[in-house]
Order: sequence, then structure tokens, then C-alpha cells
Amino acid sequence: MKAYVFLAPGFEEGEAVSTTDILQRAGIDVCLTSIDDTENVTGARGFTIRADSPFSGTDFSDGDIFFIPGGVPGADNLANFAPLGAVLKQAQSAGKTLCAICAGPIVFQRFELLTGVMVTSHSSVRDTFDPAYYSEAPVVKCGNIYTGRGLAWALDLGLTIVENLISVKEANRISLAIENGAWEPMMYEY
Repeated sequence: MKAYVFLAPGFEEGEAVSTTDILQRAGIDVCLTSIDDTENVTGARGFTIRADSPFSGTDFSDGDIFFIPGGVPGADNLANFAPLGAVLKQAQSAGKTLCAICAGPIVFQRFELLTGVMVTSHSSVRDTFDPAYYSEAPVVKCGNIYTGRGLAWALDLGLTIVENLISVKEANRISLAIENGAWEPMMYEY
């Protein structure tokens, strides 16, 4: 199983790293992808993360999970990058898993991937979404789209992805290994 994590200047480092850590602990191959093709991407808090690959020239067809971290201006930078929209639309039409956290769901909104999809997000971008399809839940799963409220829920988003794509047993194993206690799903499924 392979996950692509999309990084743009101003991404939320904690969300990207925490969720990626959980996926990697589950044996998922994670590729940090820089949309501006630089090797090093600086996040919203000034931490610089080394990307595994540049966006251009990367073949995303082997991806199973496509993850958008939040952060300001990171989420806006991702939402304004049209080639990412094409990759996400293709992934969605192929039934792949799309995930976003914090301000990240605005990327899905901007690329029109949320028609009839229940989401959650950071409260600062809540008004971007149709109130009829918005939840205050910490983690929401609607079809193949997973969303999380923010940094405080990054581990739970990762564990929810593992629970649904691998097993509850694996999510519980990881949760216990990181001293998070027995895994109790925080997800609201629609």
C-alpha cells in the first residue's frame, strides 16, 4: 500500500509528520511529495522537511492514499496548484482514499471533490463548506474521503485510516505502541 503526502510551503508540520508516522508504523509506504519541486519544504512553524520526491515527474498511479495536511498558507498553496487537482480527481474516480486535515479539506472543496460528502475541518475554514455536509466531529469518514479537525486529531486520523484500510487490530497495536491506550475509534462515518 502506498500513500502520497503533498507538501507546499506553509504546510502544518505536526499534522503531516504525525499522520505519516502512523501510516508508516502500519507498513504503508509513504512518499512526501513537494508540489513546488524543491527538495526541502518549510512549514507554517518554520520546520523544514525533506521531500522524498518532486511533484513533477512523479507517477501517482501506484497511490492508494492521498493525504493533504493543513496549515496556512500551505493548504491555500495546495488548493491553488491545478496539477494536484487533476491527480486528486483521478484518484477519486479510481476509488482511492483521499484524506485531509485542518485547513486541508479546502483543497478538496476547491477541486470540487466534495459533492454530497460530509466533512470536518479546522473551525477557521468551516464557512467554506456547505453546512448541511459539515460535522464538528474530530474525524469524519464519508465514502473514500477522510477528514480531521486539526493537529490535536492527527494521530486519530492516521489510526482511523489504518483501522479502515488494514484492520482494527493493527490500529490497536499501533495505538498501544505509542502509549495512546487501546484504540477507540473517534470517527463518525456517513
